[in-house]
Amino acid sequence: MSQYQIDINGKIRLMDYSSIDDYMAIVNENDNLLVTFDDNNDNEAKMIYKILEKNRFNVVSSVKNPNGKYYINATKKYYG
Repeated sequence: MSQYQIDINGKIRLMDYSSIDDYMAIVNENDNLLVTFDDNNDNEAKMIYKILEKNRFNVVSSVKNPNGKYYINATKKYYG
């Protein structure tokens, strides 16, 4: 099982979502992914959750600190 991490700094622009989606596609089944990003209005978090769902991830934990920093830990589902 491998561990991947995406650290997104600054505001997520529309074109960034495609790159994030592409990165999630390289993660293999049963691998872990940690996504960190800043979000003060929750819209970016909703899009990240949709991308994770589309790419067959289970969210293991999700934390938003008081400063608006998100930490989402997810595992790609296994379909054997």
